[in-house]
Amino acid sequence: MRSAIQGLLGVAVGASLVLLADVAIARVSMARAIEARSAPSLGRLPPPRTLDAPPVHHEREARKEPPSHAPAETLRADVTFFNLHTRELLGVGAATPDPAALSRFLRCRVTYDETTIDPTPVVVAYEMATRFGASRVEIVSGYRSPKMNEMLRKKEREVAATSRHMSGEALDFRVVGVDARTLAGAVAEGHVGGIGTYPISNFVHVDVGPNRRWRGR
Repeated sequence: MRSAIQGLLGVAVGASLVLLADVAIARVSMARAIEARSAPSLGRLPPPRTLDAPPVHHEREARKEPPSHAPAETLRADVTFFNLHTRELLGVGAATPDPAALSRFLRCRVTYDETTIDPTPVVVAYEMATRFGASRVEIVSGYRSPKMNEMLRKKEREVAATSRHMSGEALDFRVVGVDARTLAGAVAEGHVGGIGTYPISNFVHVDVGPNRRWRGR
């Protein structure tokens, strides 16, 4: 009799456990169904953003234009002059640059002294850049103080004791992309004055002195 009672109790306990498991499973399924109905569609979610992603703009937001650093129209420069020694830039257009700006830009690179610069060689350099479609002129030498000129004469035999660089009447320059011989030939077509060609160093000397030609290194 006791064995039969124990058997019935075992069956009852087993049935209870099965019933509890079914209830738990039903509750989990119901919770998932509710969550699926309330969750937004994955297809509508925005793409994940990384830390360096640009901000999102909406059409209703007013987008600010980036600040413009372009020079005013009256200061428009067609060619940029680059001083190889001071690393300074000077924009040059069809109009002759301001005399004070030109004196400072072409100042002596040793003493920093300035002098009045004859604009003729600068105009020639600008015209050559325009002719060859170049946007950049590299300045090798502008004004030289007597001290600097003497220093160069001790190092190089091709520096004249009375160089017109000392009076602000000469300019050594190169036009980017044009070799010295070609550049000097183009200068000679219209310039009356001194023209020196330096093919190894790849620059041309232009001054407002007597009409003469020479070739250096």
